[in-house]
Amino acid sequence: MLIDSLATVIRASHALDDITARLDSGADAALGVASSARAFVTAALFTLRPGCYLVAVPGEEAAEGFARS
Repeated sequence: MLIDSLATVIRASHALDDITARLDSGADAALGVASSARAFVTAALFTLRPGCYLVAVPGEEAAEGFARS
């Protein structure tokens, strides 16, 4: 799948190493991401570390947009 290929690129770039390390240790983690990349980064994190994620967005319209992406 495309997201698996993209997650491999992200893993190789080490861009999310701090976040995945915190998640691996059982700690909470927060990451600010531009709205255009939220769904992608969430999917990539889930591919790297399956689990439950809470995504906070600024308002109902943004929540609906995130849910559709």
